[in-house]
Amino acid sequence: MVVFEVGNEKEHEKWRLNNETTVFIAEMVAVREAVNYFKRRQIAKANIISDSRSALVSIESLEENRNFILDIKNSLQDTNSNALLWWTNTHAGNKGNERAYYFAKKATGKQEIHFYFCKTKHQRKTEMRKNTRQNWQNF
Repeated sequence: MVVFEVGNEKEHEKWRLNNETTVFIAEMVAVREAVNYFKRRQIAKANIISDSRSALVSIESLEENRNFILDIKNSLQDTNSNALLWWTNTHAGNKGNERAYYFAKKATGKQEIHFYFCKTKHQRKTEMRKNTRQNWQNF
């Protein structure tokens, strides 16, 4: 996450997530942490910019029922701030997005893991199918 104020980089934060974490969840963590950042600092107006359309659509969805995302939605509603969610193209020259990508890549090299997420249902199914195929072929 990178914080800009009046077009200048003010600060950044980076977190290492476990290897099973999907890109979608990593994007949601960044949004959640951005919301927490401006809540802690009582910032009156904030723009949260992400290149993950799926993350932003999930937050805006009325039908979303995943607890992790519902917590972000509730957190956005509970603030006294005016937070706007914006989408930007990936690697389209957006300075903040490019800096966030740089720090996200650097975070993958950290030893300490800050957030753990279990495998998604899809990841578990894929792994089970792979194991089943391997066991069948080795039978």
